[in-house]
Amino acid sequence: MLTYEPYGSYDSGVSAFLDNLPTISTDKARANWSRTLDQAQREPVTITHRGRARAVIVEPGWFAHARQALQDAEDVAEARAILASGEPLISHEDVKRELGLD
Repeated sequence: MLTYEPYGSYDSGVSAFLDNLPTISTDKARANWSRTLDQAQREPVTITHRGRARAVIVEPGWFAHARQALQDAEDVAEARAILASGEPLISHEDVKRELGLD
């Protein structure tokens, strides 16, 4: 399950990513909301307040792909942890048999 880390807790890699995005202040975004949303359909847009990134606006498809990639990365990390634990593994065939799917 994805966990949310509040504003200000991202690492330097995220900060470097944000530095390369188009940026607009909250005041300008509010005054030009339609234009800001149009721009976000083409590329992520960072919204700043007092010079600090407060939000990133992205189009829904981009967000869905990013969220799926994060979930996939969590699944891979969990699988690696299970493999590293040395616990006995159950084969696909055994699982199917236990569930009566054979």
